[in-house]
Amino acid sequence: MSNLTSMRASAAATRLASDVRYLQRTAMASGLRTWLVVDASAERYSLYIEDAASPGKAGRVGLAHPLDLTRTAIQFTASPYNGVTITSANFNGTSELEFANFGTPKDSNAVTLTSAGIVILSSGLAVRVHPVGGFVEHRTWP
Repeated sequence: MSNLTSMRASAAATRLASDVRYLQRTAMASGLRTWLVVDASAERYSLYIEDAASPGKAGRVGLAHPLDLTRTAIQFTASPYNGVTITSANFNGTSELEFANFGTPKDSNAVTLTSAGIVILSSGLAVRVHPVGGFVEHRTWP
């Protein structure tokens, strides 16, 4: 892997891990549920928060990213993450991660994670979310 590709992959993993931590902190601070929705086939992910006026997953709305305040999906394979793809995402067999108001990580069915949730990038880097406390780390996989 070239140095530039390696740097882009590292930046992508760092951004994803930071966004997951942001979701967890937002859920805990606001008392509202938050979601990470990974679309591996489209090489992107999105952040959502529960709408206080319309509680529940069906009423969720885009959450502004802390870096640029946009509510759009983070697109890998595009600048500044050219060449980085999402190999897979697995949160108890689903591609969505939810944080309850106490910061507990859950899957798309609101079931608490039974094992670490993971998003693997093409570079071999992975972002892991540990069950129970939701500790987030990124490192080379496996």
